[in-house]
Amino acid sequence: MCEGAAGRGFVEPRHLAIRVLEFTGNGIRAGFGERKMNLDGQSLVVLIVVGLIAGWLANKVVGGFGLGIIGSIVVGIIGAVIGTWLLGPGVLNVSVGAGLVAMIIKATIGAIVLLLAVAIVRRV
Repeated sequence: MCEGAAGRGFVEPRHLAIRVLEFTGNGIRAGFGERKMNLDGQSLVVLIVVGLIAGWLANKVVGGFGLGIIGSIVVGIIGAVIGTWLLGPGVLNVSVGAGLVAMIIKATIGAIVLLLAVAIVRRV
């Protein structure tokens, strides 16, 4: 953690990079700096389903993108990363609760931000 101009802590971008990615017999193990997580089969399915729902919802809100199933999953998963970072303690510090619904809300907000950014870049 570093101290920002206002004294609030934030995570340096180098700490966000995946440093360890292993495919084990029990699933995928990914390490982000000092924190590590294991993705077993069930977690992977939840990640894909949340990504699909969030990507589909974001596509309906923003419009103009014919993503398909795979595109919605990818946008939703990337949106989950963006939404978790954006609503987390380092940026907006907004809590939307816990559980599956909160995961979908965060991922959808992040996916909307992602699609709006892509739309702006397309127009330039």
